[in-house]
Amino acid sequence: MKIYRHFLISLFFLMAADAVKAGDVLKVCGQNLQNYFWSLDRERTQDNSVAVSNYNTEEGRLVKTQRIVDALSPLKADIYVFNELEAKPVILPYLAKQLSDATGLEYAAVSDDIDYDLLRYPMGMIKSGYIYRTDHVAPYGDNVTTAVGYTFHYNFTMRMQTFKSLATNECFTLSMNHFKAGGTDQNKETRIANAQSLLQGLQAALDPDILLMGDLNCEPAETAFQVLVDAGYEELLIKYVEGDIYTYSWSRGTNFLDHVMANSTMGEQVTSAEVLHIANKYDVGEMKAYSDHDPYVVMLDLKAGGDTGIREIENEEMGIGESDYFNLSGLRVTQPQKGIYIVRGKKVVIR
Repeated sequence: MKIYRHFLISLFFLMAADAVKAGDVLKVCGQNLQNYFWSLDRERTQDNSVAVSNYNTEEGRLVKTQRIVDALSPLKADIYVFNELEAKPVILPYLAKQLSDATGLEYAAVSDDIDYDLLRYPMGMIKSGYIYRTDHVAPYGDNVTTAVGYTFHYNFTMRMQTFKSLATNECFTLSMNHFKAGGTDQNKETRIANAQSLLQGLQAALDPDILLMGDLNCEPAETAFQVLVDAGYEELLIKYVEGDIYTYSWSRGTNFLDHVMANSTMGEQVTSAEVLHIANKYDVGEMKAYSDHDPYVVMLDLKAGGDTGIREIENEEMGIGESDYFNLSGLRVTQPQKGIYIVRGKKVVIR
């Protein structure tokens, strides 16, 4: 049985490596949707800068949803990933259904098991989440937090999901994040801690090709951003967009707060990145606006390297204690027992 299992694993990787030679083009779209809630009796969607986000009726929710779908469905992205979704299970499947109806394609939400008690938190709580095109890609492994060291809020807004191309079986890891907002020194220190926590969480990635994006709430000159650059992540909007870049619009101007970053192996598989100014009221008008953040799109041409980054190891192949072990939630494990762990970006099965 052991020989047969290893034969199947070897056969899988040989087939995947052969199929991926031609590459696999995928489109990823990300955006902060500005408090997109299913619940109507909450305080968070009040006093938003874009009027349509202040809904408290089913009709208002439908108007907000329709504007999102009208703007994003023509992209027909393979993966949509969002910040500022309500931290309820219903919101992503609902939006996936609307995208499916608008495009004639089949979209599905990545399950995350995130929920909260609205009575306990009447302001409402937010999360980051994923929607994917089911005929092109599939989630690989679990949707987990990258917020190492946090037990509240950021474990909802800092997430990581590995995806597999159905055409080639090539994988990559997509991390969507929402850092602390605000311009005070304390807020900036919190964002530095967010970035450091994220880097620890990314050590648990099931595939070493990492695309990192989201509303980091900081300009490139800020220390939190530089923490990620110093760790080897390149900002792709800076690389591909000519001229001034802005992703956030408000009454006092614009800011470059949302970012798309990649490590070196992922960066080699990115062919373009751009910001689409189709959501904020200053570019499209109040009657079409649905967020104060604009969406951004990244084009990928996935190609397999010599190592897929996902493997299985027997106990005797790697001694316990040789490196740091993390469980699939991104938590460090000091004494790993039998199970699945992440070591140096590789999936390890201890038997």
